[in-house]
Amino acid sequence: MGLRAPDESTTDQWKRFHPGTAKLVVEWNTKPGIPTELTTFPPTACSTNSAKPTRLPESMQSPIFTAGLSDAEANNVLGSLEILDEANRLVFPALPSAVIPAGGVITWPSVTGLDLNTNYAYQARARDSTGAYGNYTTKCYFTIDGQDPGDPEVTIPDPLSDGRVNEINVAAASGDSDVALVISANRIAGD
Repeated sequence: MGLRAPDESTTDQWKRFHPGTAKLVVEWNTKPGIPTELTTFPPTACSTNSAKPTRLPESMQSPIFTAGLSDAEANNVLGSLEILDEANRLVFPALPSAVIPAGGVITWPSVTGLDLNTNYAYQARARDSTGAYGNYTTKCYFTIDGQDPGDPEVTIPDPLSDGRVNEINVAAASGDSDVALVISANRIAGD
């Protein structure tokens, strides 16, 4: 360790120190952790496949997002949420969260102005109170589904000899690839 003056050829600049009182102080700060459990509220699956985005219902056209934030030095942290379009451009400026203690969970205000049937991605990262940014989360792809499913395709095989039916086949309408079928049946007394 040593000291050097900007101009070592001049005697006008003091270059000495008392070795008994000299010390070097280094403050180390690691960047905050990657946000954990980044999801919508209420929670939805994270699709990391841009060709098969998670389909959010139209009721979630203004989604709310949450995530856990951490920092190894227990600095206060804030989260930065980004919503991206299909060309990977920011749809909105990065949305900062409130500052919270490390280890807490943040909730961003609802994101408005998203179009129906348009693919988006979201990602987040944390920043600690020293200004250090952490790495981004994996991108989660989503779309807000504004299309109602078509009528299901129902087929009934030939009835039994006594006229009763023992099987009904139900399938999603042609072209509906993201539909979960819910079937309820009532039993008639005496059957």
